Amino acid sequence: MNKMRLLYDANGFPIQGVFCPNSSLEQTVVFNNPFVPATMRVAVRSGFVRVWSTANCNLAFGDSSVVATVANMLLVANTPEYFAVPGGYIAVIGTAGAGNLYITPMN
Repeated sequence: MNKMRLLYDANGFPIQGVFCPNSSLEQTVVFNNPFVPATMRVAVRSGFVRVWSTANCNLAFGDSSVVATVANMLLVANTPEYFAVPGGYIAVIGTAGAGNLYITPMN
């Protein structure tokens, strides 16, 4: 049986996280206008990503035809989140202005 070993912080508490970020493959999506969606392919085999945005935005996940709208999930600015990306694509649309969405694959 293959057993995984938990990692602990300096205070002896388990660290929440299953994968390590691969910052060398980080992708950035610039969104300027809340009415013009930008779609970015997530170039990872694992399908798991960490996303972080400099401004509020809405995200949608799917195949190459996915388009984000303001009705999709809200990603609050400066709040990292982790997702499985089933179709390999993330679409983003700004909620109230310009910003950057950083997509980091997790290995």
